[in-house]
Amino acid sequence: MFCQTKSFMNLADKTLVKKLVYVLVIKLILLIALWWFFIRDQKVMVDENSVANQFLSPVSTTEIESSK
Repeated sequence: MFCQTKSFMNLADKTLVKKLVYVLVIKLILLIALWWFFIRDQKVMVDENSVANQFLSPVSTTEIESSK
């Protein structure tokens, strides 16, 4: 039924996995670099009262219908 082999992956599979790992590592490095240079120093001031009012205020049906 199943092929009995000593090696689970052949050479082509191992090469593919290695290339995928390289690509993922490069993407991770690029994402970290983009965050480091463009987003790290950005600060957003948040007013606790305005956030609480935004979350706790009821939404009227006219606002929901107009947003569609």
